[in-house]
Parts: sequence; C-alpha cells; structure tokens
Amino acid sequence: MGEDRMTDWTGVPREHLKEMLPLVSHLIMEALETTLGEDSFVEVVEKLSTGNMQMWVVGDEDDFNILGVILTRVQICEKTKLLNVYLCSGEAFDSWTTHLEMLEEWGRTKGCEYITATGRRGWTKKLKPLGFEEKYVTLYKPLFRSH
Repeated sequence: MGEDRMTDWTGVPREHLKEMLPLVSHLIMEALETTLGEDSFVEVVEKLSTGNMQMWVVGDEDDFNILGVILTRVQICEKTKLLNVYLCSGEAFDSWTTHLEMLEEWGRTKGCEYITATGRRGWTKKLKPLGFEEKYVTLYKPLFRSH
C-alpha cells in the first residue's frame, strides 16, 4: 500500500447511502471502536440519512476498490462554523491526502471557517504537513471500570 497509489474521492449523496453502506460498514464500525461510544453504528446511519453527517469514500483510481471512508459533520457553534472530520478508517491513508483540498472546498461552500479532525495523537503527524495544527488534546478517564 504505497504512497504512490492513485486514489479518488467521492461524496456519497444520501440517496445512494443504502447502496454504499454494505461496502463500508466494516470500516465505520472499525472507526467507532476507537471512540468512547459517543455514537453507535445505528446513530451514525441515522445522521447520514438526515444529512447531519456526510460520507466520503476513497477508492483506488484504477478499479475503485474501496480503500477507506471519512465521515464529516458541520458543527454550528456560537461564534463559528466548523467542518469536523469525525471518523476516518481504511488503508493507504498517505495516498488520500492529495484530496483533502476537495473536502476543504466543500466545507467552504457550507460556510465553514475551520476544518477540524478528531482522533488519536498519531493523526497529528499525518495532518501537520497538510496545514493542520494541534489546538488541544482530549484526554479521558473512565469513571467506572468493568471487571
């Protein structure tokens, strides 16, 4: 899975969600495993269905084998509007980065002032060369532990 792999992105319109979900559901569930359980798979599908979350699929340019999925959401805050890269899962991520400009442009058309990415500290290393900066880190501690 080299960096010279040619990839292409496409946004998945809501009317094509049912066709695409079986192809990427394993990737979404894999990404959800790295969260604290803020959303279930069912909740993600509901948010995609209502347009409260957007799906972007990354594929091999030659045969469009699916390499990954990115889920975004537009967040309207009191003083700004953000495009948040909420979940990302797949392979050969280094070959996807050339397409981030498309995602940024889409965010601009929605009136977003910033693009943010939520994820593990390892994403800092990958996204910093693309102009992303680390603003803060989210730490957590479980209040109850299962035995």
